Amino acid sequence: MLIDIALDAMGSDKSPEPEIRGAILACRLLQVRVHLVGPERTLRPLLAKQMHKAGERHLPIKIVQASEAIGMDEKAVQAVRAKRDSSMRVGLRLVREEGWRRLHLQKLVARLRGGLSRLGLPLPAAATPIQPLVIGDAATAAAMSRALRSRGLFIPAIRPPTVPEGGARLRITLSAMHRNDHVDRLLAELAALL
Repeated sequence: MLIDIALDAMGSDKSPEPEIRGAILACRLLQVRVHLVGPERTLRPLLAKQMHKAGERHLPIKIVQASEAIGMDEKAVQAVRAKRDSSMRVGLRLVREEGWRRLHLQKLVARLRGGLSRLGLPLPAAATPIQPLVIGDAATAAAMSRALRSRGLFIPAIRPPTVPEGGARLRITLSAMHRNDHVDRLLAELAALL
């Protein structure tokens, strides 16, 4: 499952090369798909050159056309209003139009929290996409994390000294790319481990 990132490829004083290198690095190290926003005519050859240099043939990087850029010497608010096809404005439009992802993620968090409550597990205070499930004992948290991993679920254990003694936890991280059945499977696996 990939997380989408909109990246203004024309957003720095040395653009777009640092942004392209960063997009390649992010795709190599993280589970992300990068939408490079900027002039395709400029970005396409530079992306191909940097991909070749990095020894990569296929990475989840997409170029989103934007014909204008906002210069470092321009006043951002006025430039965003005036340049309707600027890389910044097109990138912001991508984020706004993908609002369904935030709503879906909120529903997943609520589903997870409801399931944890039904299992009698402690709920974290905040209803955020990162849900720390406090287990207490570090060895138990580590064993549960390993068991979940063996079942294809990556839920890392967070142990002292990162958290206080007796506060070891499983770090459940949801993204908009998860589905209801993913949450249900995690809850079923947790129930089996208890």
